[in-house]
Amino acid sequence: MIDDGAVDFAFASNLFEHLTQSQFAAVLTSLRKKLAPGGVLTILQPNYRYAFRECCDNYTHVFAWSHIALADFLVANGYKIVELHPRFLPLSIKSK
Repeated sequence: MIDDGAVDFAFASNLFEHLTQSQFAAVLTSLRKKLAPGGVLTILQPNYRYAFRECCDNYTHVFAWSHIALADFLVANGYKIVELHPRFLPLSIKSK
């Protein structure tokens, strides 16, 4: 329902640890078509390197991403890393 090339900014928070790598790659492929030239994808993601004790205690997590692995995966799937903040990410944004 969204035209190709119509999205300037896309945001995903605490999503990709719930997908297999092939599902994640499919999302990236679909999203790349929707992003406008110069469009940006911003990702907030638990970082396994800094939250390994907590991030795998959720049965819905199927893959634990570090900032390095996530950046490599994005580049391997045709994306360019503009900014990377390894420790910026919260473990969770859900309220108590």
